Amino acid sequence: MVVKRYFYIQQLTFSLCGIDLKATNSKHVVTRPLLCYVPLCFAICHVVAIVHYAFVNRHDYVEVTDSLALFCQSLLAIWKMLIFLYKRQGFIEMIHELQLGNSKAGRLELPMIRSENTRDVTFSTIYFTVVLTSVFFAFGSPIIEAVYFYVSTEELVLRMPHKASYFWNHTQLPGYSVVYMWDMLSIYNLVGISLAIDTLFTWLVSNISAQFHILCFRFKDTAKAFDDGTNDSLKFMKSIKSCISYHNQTLKLADKLNEVYGEIIFIKFIISCSQICCLVFRLSRPIESLTAAAYQGFFLASVAIQLILYCYNGQRIRDESLQVATEIYYAFDWSHLPKSCKKLLLIPMMRSQKASELKGVFFVVDLTLYLWVFKTAGSLIAALKTLEENRI
Repeated sequence: MVVKRYFYIQQLTFSLCGIDLKATNSKHVVTRPLLCYVPLCFAICHVVAIVHYAFVNRHDYVEVTDSLALFCQSLLAIWKMLIFLYKRQGFIEMIHELQLGNSKAGRLELPMIRSENTRDVTFSTIYFTVVLTSVFFAFGSPIIEAVYFYVSTEELVLRMPHKASYFWNHTQLPGYSVVYMWDMLSIYNLVGISLAIDTLFTWLVSNISAQFHILCFRFKDTAKAFDDGTNDSLKFMKSIKSCISYHNQTLKLADKLNEVYGEIIFIKFIISCSQICCLVFRLSRPIESLTAAAYQGFFLASVAIQLILYCYNGQRIRDESLQVATEIYYAFDWSHLPKSCKKLLLIPMMRSQKASELKGVFFVVDLTLYLWVFKTAGSLIAALKTLEENRI
């Protein structure tokens, strides 16, 4: 084991969705179809119910925005699941390739892998905790409110967990129980696949970053061996070629990450502005109870963490890939290198001038994109607040 809880959250969340990441064949990835497809179907039906609710209340922007945040997250979760199922072979190949690389790391390279995976465990655990807390308040809030009102007024008041069109009488307990179970299955899919895909992304980026660190270490080790005179020219050239081959392998992993996550990232950032806007706008208005406010607050925190996971890790991939050229330049004593070695080292240096970037089809994922999303959301919130003031 590289570190404690290594790849634990990823395996746990995917297993909750009926998916086995240890599968070697794409046909065997979905091990429990009921856990995978039944909540997905309920989530799709829930999205339809939310769309119908928004259409019925289309002239009331308050009702529409209240339902839009969950609609965005549900739509994104469904999209993530569909993309994963379609590209599952690519996901599985990347996971196995990185795990194989980690198992082959040398004694001096293991601390780099441990450091990156410790970072991944920290980020994944924080995200996991915040999301589960928001789920607790999502389903706990209506129950706590119902118990409070029943104790204080002896009247049973049943508030829907989320605003949507439910096509039966849900004012009484039997009908409400069906709605509650429907919501639970829908949110089960939303939470499971969101946690699974997002934490897998951080794990993949952390281990690709570890590969870049190992690459720089190997270049430095090769330079040190040449300076000490322990390598002859032939062995020195062979070591450089081995480093160049490892560099190409790492760059291919970054490209594969783009291939499997490109569409997910695109849809994520397209809808994030509206989602954040709706959540902040809801928090800026009076809320039914403290538990409902806590749910909205943790929901917003989950969305913000989800965004920073992608933007921060996209920035890391870019920075690590650009750092290779600098590390090579400072590692070698260029005045004593043979001309043939200088020419050979120019290949990875020139390639490192072009950053490995995570792209969401039309945009690059980095920290500037994170700021852009919140600035755009801020503009939308200002527009909604203006509408609210004019309405009053």
